Amino acid sequence: PDGDNSDDDIVFDAVCAALDAVLPWHAKRSNQTLSGDGSLVSFAVEDDLYEIDGVQLSDTGMLIPQAVIAPGIYQGDITAGENDWIEYPHGYILLSKALGSDDEAEVFYRAYWDKPDDAEDTEFVLTVPAYLEKGLVFYAAAYCLVPQLVEASDIGQWKTRVDSGDPEDNPLEKTAKFLLNLFEIEMKRHPVQTAGSRTS
Repeated sequence: PDGDNSDDDIVFDAVCAALDAVLPWHAKRSNQTLSGDGSLVSFAVEDDLYEIDGVQLSDTGMLIPQAVIAPGIYQGDITAGENDWIEYPHGYILLSKALGSDDEAEVFYRAYWDKPDDAEDTEFVLTVPAYLEKGLVFYAAAYCLVPQLVEASDIGQWKTRVDSGDPEDNPLEKTAKFLLNLFEIEMKRHPVQTAGSRTS
């Protein structure tokens, strides 16, 4: 960002925020293997987990259902003796039945996109699909305007002359909203990623 109107820290924050903003449309696909020991039913999930798509038993290839949450039932009741899963508490996946000592299950999940380590990370390369790049630019550009539009709002409260506009008149805020609108339009051009798909 050298030579731009925004400093490195704001650009860094903007890129990170934009990478999170596109997650509802397209998240990174990843998977994690759970290894049973005959008694363990709770497994820590990866730190980059955004949303779980499904859990598959490795020995049979069966996709086990997500647990039904409803009053008056216990986990496992609805699945009639088969296993099921729930993400609870945060950061853990809980099975209704333990995996055998030699059994494994594969968790297919949507992950957060890789982000730069800090504002000085000049080696970082975006790993998102090419079609997300325009949306990232629009969102990040709007984010970069936040410090300036907040400052303009603070100064604007002292406007007294008619030709200066009213205190709520903030062109930068309108520009940010315009960029966010472009972001929404761009993202709506592409299908929302559906659960269960393993394609990237």
